[in-house]
Amino acid sequence: MRDFGVLKGSDLVQVLATVLQEGLLRTERVQMLRAVNQELGTHSELYFQQDHCIHASTSDHSYQLGELLYQKRLLERTEVEALQKKQQQSPGRSLTQILLENGQISATELARVIAHLLELISYEILLWKATAFSLEPSRLEPDRFLGTGLPAQNLMPVHFFVADADKNLPVLVLMREQLGNLRMVPRRQQELAREQLSDYQYHVYRYINNRHSVRELLQLSELGYFDTFAALFQLISWGYVAAGQLETPRYSRSQPAAKAVQAADVQTPARPQKLVAEQQASLQTAAEEALDIARIQMQPSGQRQFLRRGRGSDLLQVLVAVIKSGYTAGRLVIDNQRQVIRAEMTLFERKLVHAATTANQIRFGEILVKRGVIGPGQLREALEDQKTQPDVHLGTLLARHGLLAEAAIPALVQLQISYVLYEVLAWPDVKFYFVPQPEQPPLQKDIRIEAQFDVRDGRLMAEAGSEQLFLLQEADKNLPILLMIREQLPDLQVILTVNTERAAALSDEQQRVLAYVDGSTPVQDILLVSELGYFETLTALFQLLSMGTLLPLRRETARAEITSRPRPVLSSSLKARMTSTPHRPLPAPPDALPQAGLPPAAAENVTEAVSAALPMPDPAFVGQLEAVLGAENLARLSEVPARAYPALREAFAALLALAIDRKS
Repeated sequence: MRDFGVLKGSDLVQVLATVLQEGLLRTERVQMLRAVNQELGTHSELYFQQDHCIHASTSDHSYQLGELLYQKRLLERTEVEALQKKQQQSPGRSLTQILLENGQISATELARVIAHLLELISYEILLWKATAFSLEPSRLEPDRFLGTGLPAQNLMPVHFFVADADKNLPVLVLMREQLGNLRMVPRRQQELAREQLSDYQYHVYRYINNRHSVRELLQLSELGYFDTFAALFQLISWGYVAAGQLETPRYSRSQPAAKAVQAADVQTPARPQKLVAEQQASLQTAAEEALDIARIQMQPSGQRQFLRRGRGSDLLQVLVAVIKSGYTAGRLVIDNQRQVIRAEMTLFERKLVHAATTANQIRFGEILVKRGVIGPGQLREALEDQKTQPDVHLGTLLARHGLLAEAAIPALVQLQISYVLYEVLAWPDVKFYFVPQPEQPPLQKDIRIEAQFDVRDGRLMAEAGSEQLFLLQEADKNLPILLMIREQLPDLQVILTVNTERAAALSDEQQRVLAYVDGSTPVQDILLVSELGYFETLTALFQLLSMGTLLPLRRETARAEITSRPRPVLSSSLKARMTSTPHRPLPAPPDALPQAGLPPAAAENVTEAVSAALPMPDPAFVGQLEAVLGAENLARLSEVPARAYPALREAFAALLALAIDRKS
């Protein structure tokens, strides 16, 4: 027996990852991992064979395979009763074996149902607080296992569960805090048509009948545990479904006892529905406001008109409503009422072609500098060059000079738009304005974010016949989770540092994001330089924070660490040489543009091209560096990526000044 001690329920991921790496679950003999809730006294057992979970049980709820098959309409009630009788008459044979022998259900379908049940029990352990874990050989008879009769490879792979649970856990914890008890019975607030919901949402919505509890919904759903929970949370967040009362015990029917006294007819007063009425009124108000926007009269070009005041999360509805009003081109202005910041989104041919905000430096050129594609001096030269060619996009100018692959421009512009879009969605109080403009082709004609949607009951619905998932609809789908994350992480200027005392197994996305954390880069810059995209990067950072792998540094702490370092006085010539960005004209346009295409795998080629385009250092300056650092350390500097040049330049300035002061 191996005792892991008392941990948190979420540490099940680390426990499974550890025993999986050590090969303890790879044996033919079944191993049992017991988890005991120290607060409630409940316990769950997970059984493993050949790195797969083949059985699970819990004292918190009695899960019956036959009953689950009946609820999923895979078996009739009479068939379930006959199976139970046959199992009692055939000791040593599991219900799974009897089902396979009778051919009442296919092996693939049965394995899918059992794997879903195993996942449900395993996920529940993750949400416990103080939990004791222990691993020991199983003492159960084989006929007690759910997976007996099925190949272990067809059930739940442990490494898949570890990866998914590790990725989904932080968001799942927030959703469970909102939904609470699994015995709660959700109830419908309104009837919805199929086209008003996404596939996942409608799948869960079908099972909500004011009778099934959340636990039963998780069993009935064909989706995974997390996807079912996320769809239910979205339905509740949008007001389509409300949290009801706890489920009541269900008893077998019996004949009612004869009444000795006939009660007088008393009119039972109606139950107060204040909460329901308030929610319905809120939905009605939102629908009326959206309708008012849709009915606005078209104004002359250039005349700014006020649309409404609301939350930033209303942006998607307002944007689509403006387009439905007949406007084909113009600027949607969003003024933040809590801070002196604003955002603008440009429409052309009823599509979103540009977005910018004064909140952060997320202009196109700044993104290239932060990603190390070009240097600050090259950006200034390109901006000066653009003044003489105002009709040419900055990316096109850089591509002509060989500093940027032209095929990479659309992805960078879309990154800029998505950054602004997600930022505005998190603003709590805004005012929306619209400025109609004559249709003029945008500078970058290849970027047009589709906005052909309808607003139904406050949600974005793709027009009939459209099956493609666009950026706006993707943002609409991620909105509930985005708002939860931003509520826990409101300041994107916070600087993160790695907690060396907390080691954990990380997913590929988390490892890629963790590589950008250096103790000096704020979250907003990590969102810009990451290749995963805004929402995926923010989710990974939030997961790392929740796991304790990352720790936030207070602004005062980070500033104190920087200002506490000795800052010697630099001579004017040395300071100008070390801190100023080399001023150099842009190279002449090449005869032939580079081949289109900048996939992530070709990022190293771009870095080499950028490094080649940088100015050569002064020989005297190199000599000073070699005298301080040594030839070997100086040679290693050639391997440093371009994006680290600004930080190195500042460090070398202080280092050289300190060395000069010591010699003097």
